Amino acid sequence: MIYIPKDTNEGILLLQRTGKHGIRTHFGIFLDKYFSDNFPGFSVEINTLVQEEIIKRIIYGGTIKKLRCVKYQAPLDRVDGLDEGHEEIPHNMEIVLSANKIPFLGKIQNFFNSKGSVKSLIELRDFNFDYDTVKVDVDLDGSLITFDLGCLQRAKAYYDISDKVVIDSDDYPTFQSIQTIAKIYLQEVINQMYP
Repeated sequence: MIYIPKDTNEGILLLQRTGKHGIRTHFGIFLDKYFSDNFPGFSVEINTLVQEEIIKRIIYGGTIKKLRCVKYQAPLDRVDGLDEGHEEIPHNMEIVLSANKIPFLGKIQNFFNSKGSVKSLIELRDFNFDYDTVKVDVDLDGSLITFDLGCLQRAKAYYDISDKVVIDSDDYPTFQSIQTIAKIYLQEVINQMYP
């Protein structure tokens, strides 16, 4: 389902997936080729859109397992003092904080409410560790979902409608049931993006 409002260069595309199988890559290639063939000089770009409300719903509805403070391209000393002329090689480094010992939900709620920087989410006083982002691992009904709180615009979320669709005799959801649910979901997204 595609929605493109007037006088904009963006729209909303809803795609169905079954399990891990979807059509985004193949459809994106087809659509981009079709568009550039018919409108030379223009192209189509498909980016993931996840509403902040969906991310909040997943985080608040699941169980936070851990927070990972990540520093990209951090220098890592190799056995300092054991060899002459050691070299520093850039690596990603993480400090992992267990949610079993620290209640993180309040900190994450404050982060969403304040719209502040992810760098102020966790204070690591005992470490000289200036992290770049914080990743939160959430268990939702047995599935582990990870969100990079510093880059929520790249987050992916799936709207599971398995229990809402009508299954036909071939064990596939009927088009009508998917379309009905997709229209409701699309309207929610439109209301948030274009109030």
